[in-house]
Amino acid sequence: MPVYFILSKSDFGSEAKKVLAGAITDVHCAVTGAPSRYVTVLFMTGYRLLNEKKTMLLGNIRIDGNRTRELVDQLRHRLVGAVAEKLGEPDSAVGLSFLGVYSNWVWEGGEVIPVPGKELV
Repeated sequence: MPVYFILSKSDFGSEAKKVLAGAITDVHCAVTGAPSRYVTVLFMTGYRLLNEKKTMLLGNIRIDGNRTRELVDQLRHRLVGAVAEKLGEPDSAVGLSFLGVYSNWVWEGGEVIPVPGKELV
């Protein structure tokens, strides 16, 4: 279910996209326990970013079930760190905003997705 949009001024290229998508997927799954098949990463280029950020992540994540404030904070910290590392930038060059959604708002494959922590692996 998580959908991450990576916004940037210019294109990263295929190999960098693969590395970034892998890092985001790995962090999301390690922190939340969600199956990797749920993670979607979209790259959107040509954006003028604010606050001197080189890259901005927008993440739609589930906020019910086992998603505590502490877990979401850990996810935020680790995602920013991983993306910054892969880009060779300081953490301050990467922005991140979450849009929290409840599981019953999301349908995949014709069914409502389970709450976090109740997925079949």
